[in-house]
Amino acid sequence: MLVRTYHCPEEASLNLIQNHREDQTFPRTSGGTSYLRKRPALATLLARLMTAAGLQCRSYKEDPCKRSEQFRNIRDASADLQLAPGISLADWLITYDKNLNALVHSIGKQRPETFGGKRPHGILITLARTCDSGQITTIFDTTIPVRGTITIFGERNGADREAAEALAARSPYLVICLIAAATAGDTPEVLKAYAHPCLSEDDLMMVDSDRERVTFTQLQSVQTWLHTKKNRDVAIEKPLFDIGPEVAEDEDPREPCVPDFIVKIEPERPDGDGNQIIVETMGFDTDDYRTRKARMHPLMSQALSDAEVIEHDFYRPKDKTQYERDTAFWRRVRWALTGPE
Repeated sequence: MLVRTYHCPEEASLNLIQNHREDQTFPRTSGGTSYLRKRPALATLLARLMTAAGLQCRSYKEDPCKRSEQFRNIRDASADLQLAPGISLADWLITYDKNLNALVHSIGKQRPETFGGKRPHGILITLARTCDSGQITTIFDTTIPVRGTITIFGERNGADREAAEALAARSPYLVICLIAAATAGDTPEVLKAYAHPCLSEDDLMMVDSDRERVTFTQLQSVQTWLHTKKNRDVAIEKPLFDIGPEVAEDEDPREPCVPDFIVKIEPERPDGDGNQIIVETMGFDTDDYRTRKARMHPLMSQALSDAEVIEHDFYRPKDKTQYERDTAFWRRVRWALTGPE
C-alpha cells in the first residue's frame, strides 16, 4: 500500500479533499515524511506537475529556464488535471503569493455543487525559506498561516524527528498548499501544505536533501565537460515515482524504488545506443541506512536494464577527504558514460 502511493496515477481527476462534516475543523499539527512513509495526496500532485512540466529532467543548456517560465510550465501542466468533474485544476491554481487573497475570495463564492458535491478548493504552489509549525514564510517574505499539517519531505536516518538546523539546511522548499474552508460557510484558508526541498530559489527541481544538491552540481560538471570536450549531450533526471516491478500478492512486499538520479548520454550515432547510469547520494553512515540502500540498488538496476549504480558518498572511504570522494565520483560517472578515453 505504501509503494502504491509512489506510483504516478493515470486518472485525471484528483481527490484532494473529502466531504467534511459541517462542524469538522483542522487542528494545527506538523509532521514529516520520507520514502519510508506513505506519500500524501498533495505530494503526489506536486510530483505529477513537476514531472509533466519537464522540470525534473535537465539537459545541457547555456541559459537555464527562468523561474517565472518554470512556474508557467507547472500551470500549463495543470490543464490536464481536474479538481472535480469538469473543474480544471488550471482554473484554481496560483503560483504567485499576491494572488492568494483573490483565490480565497473566488473559492468562497463557489457552492459545493460546482465541485461535484465536495468543498470548493484550490491550490497554491510557491517557494518557501522556512516551514515552521503553523506557517510558511515564502522567499518574498510573505507569511502564510496553515491551519493543519505542514508535511516536509526529507531523506533521513530512519523516522526520527529532525532538528531545526537540519530543516533549515534543506531550504528553499517548493510548497503546495490546499485552500478551502475548514468548516462549511467559513472563509477559505490554507488547510494543509506539503514542502519538498528544491535545488535553489531559481531552480525548482525537487531534490531529497541538501547533499543531493551537491551531487547534482557534480553531475552538471560532468554534463558540461562532456558537452564542451566530447560534443556529447547528457540528461540528468531526478525521478519522483516508483520504477520497481509489480509485486504479486504471494510475494514479499518491497519499499518504494525511486533512484536519486538517472543520467543518460545520447548515442554518438543516430543508429547507435546511448548509455544510462543510476546515481545514489549516500547521505548517512548508519547501518540501517546503508543496509536499506544496499537492498534497493539491485532493484533499481534491474528496473533500468541492469544500469550501473554509482554512489556519491559523503562518509566513505573514511580515510579520504570529501574533495577526494567528489573527484573519484566525478571520474567514475564520466567513465561509466563514455569510457576512460
